[in-house]
Amino acid sequence: MSAGREAQLEELVGLEAVFGKDVKIDTTSYSCFAYLPSLTASPHVTLKINLPESYPEHSAPELEVLAAHLRQSTRARLAEQLKARFSPGSGPVIYDWLEWLKEENLLDELVPQPAQLSADANQQEAQEQVAAGVAAEQAAATARDFLSHLDDVSSQIVHGEPITEKRSTFQAHLAAVKSMEEVQEVMEALLQNNKIQNATHNIMAFRIRLPLSDTYLQDCDDDGESAAGARLLHLLQIMDACNVVIIVSRCCVTANPGPEGKSGDGLAQPISRSLVVCWTK
Repeated sequence: MSAGREAQLEELVGLEAVFGKDVKIDTTSYSCFAYLPSLTASPHVTLKINLPESYPEHSAPELEVLAAHLRQSTRARLAEQLKARFSPGSGPVIYDWLEWLKEENLLDELVPQPAQLSADANQQEAQEQVAAGVAAEQAAATARDFLSHLDDVSSQIVHGEPITEKRSTFQAHLAAVKSMEEVQEVMEALLQNNKIQNATHNIMAFRIRLPLSDTYLQDCDDDGESAAGARLLHLLQIMDACNVVIIVSRCCVTANPGPEGKSGDGLAQPISRSLVVCWTK
């Protein structure tokens, strides 16, 4: 072992003797951890120190400041201040670092006191409450804008006359659309109406022409009424209707309309045809 390494071991052992459990040394790696103001303080600042072989004649200790409650810029500034107190060839410096931190009262700035922690916690809670209030207001504003938009969509929907047969009432609704998103908006706008929302079935079909590919985007929804949506879509196809969505709401007087009521779903096509014819004129 070189004389330099022997001197480093003596310095580390001396630090442990002076500071006790607040300095943890590793003689195999010539390093130590120093806890300020103490290991039991919460929070505390930890100095991770490694001694290169050229210390203290030519090189400063390798230093890393660890403290979760401090910003990176604060930790870096503290490390630079400590390194500035080292002069090559001037002898051991770690004890000087620890005493300087205590004497300069830097720990008061680096380690929050209980009152400061309480104030910081209150401030953080207040900031979180403000942020929550802002988020709630933004959500409310978004909801208001959405409902206002649905009102605009509703104003563009054409409603046919309700027709009652046996124990079911049918009503067709039609709107011009150019995208799947607009189809969904029409459905959402209609469902704002409690009568339509509570309908036994809301049968739907849409057909949109895609000019770039000269094809059609089309689909349907039976909503529990067997094949009713497919028949609506077929109606749009044979009428060559495009850029349109049509919904037929069926309200049954009884929970179980029975065979006679079920046969009434044939009305969906004629009332839809009438509405489409009026719309295309």
